[in-house]
Amino acid sequence: MIWAILIDFIGSLGIFLYALELVSKESQKVFGENIKEYLKRLTENKYKAIATGAIVTGIVQSSSVVSVLIVNLVNSGILNLRDSIGLILGTNIGTTATGWIFSIKITTFSIPLIAVGSIIYFFSNKEVEKSKGKFIFGFGLLLLGLQYMSSSINPLRNDPNFIALFTLFKADTYFNIIKVVAIGTAVTAIIQSSSAAVGIILTLGLQGLINLETILALILGANIGTTITPIISSLNSSYEAKRTAILCFFVKFILAIFFILVFPAYVKIVEILTASSGVAIKTAVANTFVNVVNTIIFLPFFGTIERVFSNIYKGKIDKVSISETELNTFLEITSNTMINIFNKEIIKVMNIIEDIFSKNEESESYKKIVLIDNEITEYFILKSGTLEKNIDSFKIYRYIKILSELKAIAKYLLKIKKNLSKENQKKEITNFYKILNIIFNDIRESYEDKKNNGLDDTLENITFLEKEIVAFQEKETSLENLKILTLYKRVIVHFRDLVKLYIEIKDIKFIKKSFRV
Repeated sequence: MIWAILIDFIGSLGIFLYALELVSKESQKVFGENIKEYLKRLTENKYKAIATGAIVTGIVQSSSVVSVLIVNLVNSGILNLRDSIGLILGTNIGTTATGWIFSIKITTFSIPLIAVGSIIYFFSNKEVEKSKGKFIFGFGLLLLGLQYMSSSINPLRNDPNFIALFTLFKADTYFNIIKVVAIGTAVTAIIQSSSAAVGIILTLGLQGLINLETILALILGANIGTTITPIISSLNSSYEAKRTAILCFFVKFILAIFFILVFPAYVKIVEILTASSGVAIKTAVANTFVNVVNTIIFLPFFGTIERVFSNIYKGKIDKVSISETELNTFLEITSNTMINIFNKEIIKVMNIIEDIFSKNEESESYKKIVLIDNEITEYFILKSGTLEKNIDSFKIYRYIKILSELKAIAKYLLKIKKNLSKENQKKEITNFYKILNIIFNDIRESYEDKKNNGLDDTLENITFLEKEIVAFQEKETSLENLKILTLYKRVIVHFRDLVKLYIEIKDIKFIKKSFRV
């Protein structure tokens, strides 16, 4: 019998963990385009930062995901250590939403939610709508997994051997409290989800296998265990990001120490607050109480915390990995969102190239273009395995090629400009450069939707300029000028390829023909 129960429980736990991952992943796809922007904007004061951390974590259903995102944003220089303090405290509160979801007996809605999610997924064409369907489906599956976990171990509630096993983990002395906290920490660190840990704790509590004291001690441990993910993610990050990850651990560790010291009073307060409530409500209240009190304790000490943690790795030179793009390898996003970001980056690169035409900061401008191209390419390689072969993936591949063309254009422009700076340059050579600038502006305006008449005229202008350059080249004898003219011709080739790629992206009939959709 014990093996059958164990298999049922592991299977139910598998459903629960898969559903938790699905909810987290799809919520990032639905909200992912905005989450990073919200975190950047709403950290101007500590109260907003706490509220933002709580709301985002409540939506994503994973403090680990949000904590790693915070570390990632600190590493990229978008957030600083002080910004992260409020967000971290907020994630602690936001992650308690899982306990409340389980406690208000909405598990009866599991099948209806699965049905609604399935309908939205199968009858939607847009990727974002499909992600919404999968999010609702995952939420229903989450509740179903919890139901199955609870029912799978129900026969063990009266088994004397199983009951005897759990008495070994009874939090009845300070030594045993510390032991149970350590168990909660280890389990949560292994599964890397405090929400999942709370689900398991709640299941054991509902079946009467562990008492309230043990539940409260396990929750303290689960709070510490969830910090392992941001710590791991910070290992190859900047020192500022490492400080942030250590801060995540410190906040939870101090929290656990404080409540272990006042454990009898903690248990008494929870019992008073939930006098006539069941185990599920007690668990949710306890988890929320711990994290709210923790936030209140740290609230007056933001400045002190920042000063203390700024001294960690003091004297180390911080090599912050400044990101030139809006992409984040940790967040899941839809292919449509990826297209929007890629398009923004292309416009950004075009504006940088315009600066190369008109300003003198050429080398720094080119470095930025190279960084953007590298980040986009690396991100595409990382995520390409998750992209389906459809219209969106066709466009994404074209955007990658467009960036490559722009990088080549920038490289040749720098070489041309270097030669044009020499004295006694022929007027025709200089005029060709001005015409290149006009044509490039034409292409750039098309990207920014400032033109509505297409790019056919642009292609004609490119061909005209090419003929003029060839005609001039046939009469030219100066080796230096011939070198510049060759560079002009190379730029023109990339101009033509650039325009053709953009026309392909805009031509839906061409795309559908390419993919037979």
